[in-house]
Amino acid sequence: TILSEAGSVQLEFRALSAQTGQARFRQAGDAAFEAIQSTGMVGLLPVYLTPPDHSPVRVLASKFAFGALADSYYEYLLKQWLQSPSETRFKDLWVSVMDELPGLVHPRPTPAAAKGAPPKYKVV
Repeated sequence: TILSEAGSVQLEFRALSAQTGQARFRQAGDAAFEAIQSTGMVGLLPVYLTPPDHSPVRVLASKFAFGALADSYYEYLLKQWLQSPSETRFKDLWVSVMDELPGLVHPRPTPAAAKGAPPKYKVV
């Protein structure tokens, strides 16, 4: 299972429940999110999880990324918090990702580097 697949259905499913009055849509979207959370990992996550028929859900040894295969999951953390501000767990998870994000940047950003010519950074 790709992280961004499992982590990017909640907004639409929650909106569908709000429009139809049928909780089953929200429950389905939330179940996908809870499956990711059941891995016990927070912050940046590997891009691959076990297949949907595997229980319990586990992260697989794979790359950590903020782009393809993962970006929608991180985007939806922020958007779910904006959609439901009282559900601060989404904000907390998003902030933990933002705290870890500099670990993907090489060379490491430093305050001293900002004084000279701008360094060239890349996300790895």
